[in-house]
Amino acid sequence: MRATDVCEGGPVPDLVETERRDALALIRLTRPPANVLTPALRLALNAELSAAQDAPEIRAIVLTGAGPGFCPGVDVSEYDGVLADPWVDALCTRIEMSSKPVVAALHGAVMGAGFELALAAHARVAHNRTRFAMPDIKLNMIPGGGATQRLPRLLGAQAALELLLSGQTLFASDIRLNRLMAQLTEGAPVEAACQLAMRLADGGGWRRVRDETRGFGDPEGYQSALSSLRRQITSEQSAAADMLRCVEAAQLLPFEQGLQFEQSLFRDRLMAPDARAARHILMAERYAALPPKSPRSVTAIRQVALYGSRDRLGELALTFIAHDVQVAIVTAGPAEAAAFDAWVARRLQNQMKAGELNDEEHRQRMARLDTRTGPGALAQADLIFDDGSVPGTPQSGLQPHAIWVLLGRDHRPDARRAQLALSKPVLPVHLWQPVIARAVAEVTFSAQQDMADVAGLMAAMNRIGISVLLTKARAGEIEHRLSGALFRAGLGLMALGARPDDVDAAARRMGLATGPCEMMDRAGLPKIRAQLGAGAEGDAGIHLLERVIGAGRTGQSTGQGFYAYRGGQASADPLLDRLLPGDAGAALSAVPPEQALLAALANAAAEIMAAGLLRRASEIDLAMVNGMGFDRARGGPLLQVDLGGLFSLYKDMRALGQRAPVWVPHARIETMVKNGDGFFGRSIG
Repeated sequence: MRATDVCEGGPVPDLVETERRDALALIRLTRPPANVLTPALRLALNAELSAAQDAPEIRAIVLTGAGPGFCPGVDVSEYDGVLADPWVDALCTRIEMSSKPVVAALHGAVMGAGFELALAAHARVAHNRTRFAMPDIKLNMIPGGGATQRLPRLLGAQAALELLLSGQTLFASDIRLNRLMAQLTEGAPVEAACQLAMRLADGGGWRRVRDETRGFGDPEGYQSALSSLRRQITSEQSAAADMLRCVEAAQLLPFEQGLQFEQSLFRDRLMAPDARAARHILMAERYAALPPKSPRSVTAIRQVALYGSRDRLGELALTFIAHDVQVAIVTAGPAEAAAFDAWVARRLQNQMKAGELNDEEHRQRMARLDTRTGPGALAQADLIFDDGSVPGTPQSGLQPHAIWVLLGRDHRPDARRAQLALSKPVLPVHLWQPVIARAVAEVTFSAQQDMADVAGLMAAMNRIGISVLLTKARAGEIEHRLSGALFRAGLGLMALGARPDDVDAAARRMGLATGPCEMMDRAGLPKIRAQLGAGAEGDAGIHLLERVIGAGRTGQSTGQGFYAYRGGQASADPLLDRLLPGDAGAALSAVPPEQALLAALANAAAEIMAAGLLRRASEIDLAMVNGMGFDRARGGPLLQVDLGGLFSLYKDMRALGQRAPVWVPHARIETMVKNGDGFFGRSIG
């Protein structure tokens, strides 16, 4: 027997299969690729469980998963809409209240709602390398299928909360999970689970988790664990605080009331701003990682080569070797190669001194680095990063599938291809710097590019934790526009009378870790002036920047910019006051400066999306979080715009737009307001 999904094109088979083995029903989740607990799969599983429970000839049930694992949980994109029935709590209750024993046979990933299904079973048999986790806390959520009530009954408060509050993954063989497992296996667990299920049926009795009391054996210890962890929680409005309340309820309330309490807090958490922000960024990461469709298979990246100088490629080398990737360095000559090698060694030594690496990790990373100087080192590479600083060579000798990446905003890819006589188009890429702190890469992507090469590069970047923005613009244009909008807004606020420290404090309230004035000082004010290009007629912020530079204040490297610097530390400088206009004007009293900064970013985002430079608006939030230090817990500036209401921000833009062009609402903003839309549709805010 098998349950199927239905779509416009007809049935999609193999969501759930039931195999009859005499008096036993073996129910398999068979939704490829990983048995995500979608609404259709939940519906099918509910039907198969009901059928097995109602069949008089069936005396026992085993629940397992086909493919690489049991079940990784629900698709969190569901959380932004109406949750379809049956929800996980109803499935768990059906399993637990079965009149026939249900044994879970577990392998691969058993996570989130999948873990909750397993907890509801009357016994669990697992392969010893099965991975268990309750990752809800990482999305600022709590479980919605009874885990906060069942885990404490089996493990006690301390061990249950360690699992629930950490989100960490444990193997089935971990001693902390001993009480959950009836049996561990070296091979597939299904046969052992079937035998156990029939023994339980033959014995005529099995214990439901709701009736367990082992975890409550030490009431004082239970409360002590709650008190200890409560002291570590910084906000009573957090998911961690809700998790603690649920685990406390497990001890104090009858089981059914505890389930209802958990479900109430779970539903409330769905709408919590921090939970919505976490889901938003997770989905942005998933969508950004989707490569374009390719007519041929994507090249696996095993060997990376860096072709150029340490100044531009050093941090990329550190990032790759930290992620177990072999890296060959090809420089202009032996002296450059030796300097590159010494620089990497110093950086790794500093990491050891800071306790970030041990001796063995240091040895392994250095072993992954090959600082050869000849172009022959390129012959084995699957992926080559070129900063354009080495004048010539390749011509030939590369692998046919090798992907050539040209780094930098100002290089000409066609000219570089011709110079090196490469057989395929090069991929223009801009890495936000520094790579270790700003994990974003912009890839110029057009019909001329080989889609398999683009997909291969994206896979390599995702492997080392760098988010890829596929853009139709010149690589680097997205960072240029977003940072430019932020800098122009900061300058505009100072032209209206705000001090640099006021502007940067407003940026931190908005969600940035570092404000625009400090960013500009770090980069160097003359460089920022060049980036901003020709100022619009009467742009007072640009004129202010020119006055500051003209007074010899060029940034952190010279000790004076918008701040004074002593020992690398920034402090407000009274000498700057003579260059500023004075008291803040009426515009600043009417519009909070953090709103003014947010408005500038929203305007830049509207311009980017109207020009079709990115695939999704969520990629801008992802870039701001991973590349510019925007608070991940807030989900990015565009989500904040939608949550606060675009119309409200639009009114601020209209007021400020009379003072500086950075705030004049873009036509796309006007249209969105007119239609009642936000950056992410009508459902947010």
